[in-house]
Amino acid sequence: MAKPNRWARHRTRVALVQALYQWQFSAPSTHELEQQFATAGKLAKVDRDLFRDALRVIMHRTAEFDELLEPVMTRSNEELGKVERGILLLGCYELRDCEEIPFRVVIAEAVELAKSYGAEDSHKFVNAVLDKLAATLRPIEAAAAAS
Repeated sequence: MAKPNRWARHRTRVALVQALYQWQFSAPSTHELEQQFATAGKLAKVDRDLFRDALRVIMHRTAEFDELLEPVMTRSNEELGKVERGILLLGCYELRDCEEIPFRVVIAEAVELAKSYGAEDSHKFVNAVLDKLAATLRPIEAAAAAS
């Protein structure tokens, strides 16, 4: 299997955050969202398999991700902006299900997404939450990085 292109993965994350944002407002199916994004040309330079798989898992297992995020957040889901919520769901998915991606990369990408698309200073909150979550989901990797 070929190594994923770093820029394609970044563009995929951007598309996922946009899709998760839209989903929180209108709750279309994964297939409908993928079709809308493909028709709009938003999937031209992304990893479509990653987009489809991540979107499906996040949308169908949101309650599981909420359970993982709740103990490490200082705000409730209702207090979060929809962009920040989408970024945290994506970060949680990557920390839990994509062990091939170093946790520092997951956090750095989430912080960049928050800086680009989130509310002012939301990147600080995203960083803190995902850093705590990494210690829970990837304790060995996080401990090795801390020493």
